[in-house]
Amino acid sequence: AAAGANAVFAMVYLGILPGMYLLIREAGYSAWVIAAIIMVVTSCDIGAYIPGRFLGKRKLIEWLSPGKTWEGLVGGMLFAGLWAVVFTLIGNHLVPERAIATLYALPAGMLLGFLGQVGDLVASLLKRAAGVKDWAATIPGFGGVMDVADSALIVAPVAYWLITLAPAA
Repeated sequence: AAAGANAVFAMVYLGILPGMYLLIREAGYSAWVIAAIIMVVTSCDIGAYIPGRFLGKRKLIEWLSPGKTWEGLVGGMLFAGLWAVVFTLIGNHLVPERAIATLYALPAGMLLGFLGQVGDLVASLLKRAAGVKDWAATIPGFGGVMDVADSALIVAPVAYWLITLAPAA
């Protein structure tokens, strides 16, 4: 039963979740939109560093990811939201017929940043359960990609719905 559950989980985690990015393309959005989503998610990690490092007092989930703090999470979410606004402004300028309301981008980016952190924590939980420090040592050639992509996987379905339901500018 455990092997079957693991197989289903792997199919969802590595098959269905990234497949949502294909649905974004199928909806008529360019690969640049997908790149922007991934950059917004990644920017949360970047934006979490300084507030987490210098202001971080309260650990998010110490036993799972001891370096993450609530202060870093908030800073990262704000940074992700700001980048979502920047990418929306650029996209609205380049493709005005598909312009999205700019005010929608801030909370959408913050949500994507938050979910990216959830994805990172889920990956940490999986690695902890498997007894590995990082995927690169476990899956040579592919594991390093997983250490970077874990955040973007969880975000994909929400990003699809946020984009397809986004209010026009």
